[in-house]
Amino acid sequence: MIQPPGKETATVKRIAASMGPVTLLRARYLTQRFARHAHEDFPLGVIEEGALAFSYRGANIVAPRGHVNLANPGDPHTGQPADTRGWSYRMFYFDIGCVEKIVTEIGGKARGIPFFRTGVIDDRDLAAGLLSLHRETDSGRVTELETDERLFDIFEKLISRHSSRKIPSRGVGSEHGAVRTARDYIRDHLSENISLGELSREAGLSPYHLSRVFTRATGLPPHAYLTQSRIFRARELLAGITPIADIALDLGFADQSHFHRKFKSIVGVTPSSYRKNVQD
Repeated sequence: MIQPPGKETATVKRIAASMGPVTLLRARYLTQRFARHAHEDFPLGVIEEGALAFSYRGANIVAPRGHVNLANPGDPHTGQPADTRGWSYRMFYFDIGCVEKIVTEIGGKARGIPFFRTGVIDDRDLAAGLLSLHRETDSGRVTELETDERLFDIFEKLISRHSSRKIPSRGVGSEHGAVRTARDYIRDHLSENISLGELSREAGLSPYHLSRVFTRATGLPPHAYLTQSRIFRARELLAGITPIADIALDLGFADQSHFHRKFKSIVGVTPSSYRKNVQD
């Protein structure tokens, strides 16, 4: 819900991804009016509540709740409440170099920055993906590996569905040797915050290509395979006396509650229940 007047808030966080740094903004505005300006980076976000009005590319447009909003780098625009409710949104700000690398990975060669004719997009699937990634990244409960994979997925959808210049995705071969190498590397580094870039260097494929090949071969994206492998190792450790909090920490989970949630989602019971059952 939008808070009463005087309760405007805005928080900014910088995160790391293999393709480059990304800035997160989570804000609630009631009376804020942005002066006409242009970005040197690529802003992309979703309206959570209320509606944002802005002048962009010769038109006055409104981004309502659940819609994606963006601006091409260098395109001037304003920003203000569409009505007395104000608006709240979650935004990503991608460095130009980061976007160029993502686009190059998806298309297989350098293609520049995608161009969008409108600053408001009605795409529930894309909006849900953006909101979910922003919330989980903001909370610190998503690995760098998962961030990388989900950014590729988001940009592939954004470009293929809404960019005025389409970028064909590269084909996917079998590359079984690369998949085996990646799987072995994940199993040998369960406690580490593996990035997709790191994994791709070990496997000898580009990050985007490895992600697609790995998913096709195993049925799971690399980040889900890492989580599953951690849970399988946790089951072995729960048969011993290592405290559950230490198991969570040693296997790279953000905290004990994060470990409990992931464990139950795969095993069907909590770690404490599992320990009691196997030890009994």
